[in-house]
Amino acid sequence: PGTITLSDSTKLVGQIKELNGVKPFKKVIFISSDGIEKKYKPSMILRYSTQIKTYVSVQGKFMEVIHKGSRVSLLLHGKNKWYSTNFIGPGIPIIPFPTKKTTYYLQREDPRFAKEVKKSMFKVVFSNYFKDCPELATLISEGEYKHKDIRKIVWEYNACKNR
Repeated sequence: PGTITLSDSTKLVGQIKELNGVKPFKKVIFISSDGIEKKYKPSMILRYSTQIKTYVSVQGKFMEVIHKGSRVSLLLHGKNKWYSTNFIGPGIPIIPFPTKKTTYYLQREDPRFAKEVKKSMFKVVFSNYFKDCPELATLISEGEYKHKDIRKIVWEYNACKNR
């Protein structure tokens, strides 16, 4: 079972079939209780939920909600990419293999926008992003918290804002 929330906030209950093959996070199939299938793109809906996960529509793609916070939420966008091995030797074919690239995003009040969490300039960008929680901003600017700590940073920021 799952739900889809349309752009006008109407909720539909039925079955969710994710299309994570060729174009992951680009569309989802909703199967209504009477068995009718309809494909939805991110621009057509606000969010969809399965029994396990919730996805929101942001900036033309679906992003998984990792942590729904009171002030900032952590989102994840994943992509399957195909890479080919380099030349191995005579008579040995080049074999493509899949890898998964994931990118974290932070979302505040505006549900249409999310900020990508990049490693480059992390200290400068995110100490400023979280400046309204001075203790956390200091830990980021001094390098105590790094890109890999983004889940903990989001949790601490939401706790800081609720004091």
